[in-house]
Amino acid sequence: MTEVPECTGIAAELINHLASRTFQSAGEIDLDGTVSAFPFGGISDYIHQQLNTVEVQDWLGKRKTDEVFEIVTQLAPLYRELETHACLVHGDFNPGNILINNNTVSAILDWEYCHSGTPYMDLGNLLRHTPPGYHRDIELAISAGKNGLIEDWVRRSKMVDLTSHLEFLTSGRSDDFKRKCVRRIDGFINDFKNVK
Repeated sequence: MTEVPECTGIAAELINHLASRTFQSAGEIDLDGTVSAFPFGGISDYIHQQLNTVEVQDWLGKRKTDEVFEIVTQLAPLYRELETHACLVHGDFNPGNILINNNTVSAILDWEYCHSGTPYMDLGNLLRHTPPGYHRDIELAISAGKNGLIEDWVRRSKMVDLTSHLEFLTSGRSDDFKRKCVRRIDGFINDFKNVK
């Protein structure tokens, strides 16, 4: 799909389909289809854990780390709401994992990170990897679904996507890639620093 961004809306429609598959609770999907609680707790718990790692603190520095802590604390009620979602989530919903053939999705690859959780994770991943000119296509596709994803979807997607940027800073990715993550976290801080 990277080569055909005009198919972004078609890919976003799949998020509606995934979100329509629900579970009793959020967590890791076991081989037998049952769901086990995440070992780290909820989304905000995961963010706090990552912010406490030496790697993240080294990359962000104290000021930025503190700013993200403060923002996540202020957004705690909304994070708690997102943590109640228990939908099928791909977990790595980027264009490289979406195969398009004749303007139709023919396959979604790499289900290694699938879980029960908030569909805003997949939306955040798709949003991050899609040129801004195609963001309206995402909105139109998800508004056609019956999963309630249209309300404040960009803000919520960015809130959840923060988890990916923080995780990448603790990974074996290249320094160039991690610098890109830091710039995205800077964007998160700018977008949310005046949140009430």
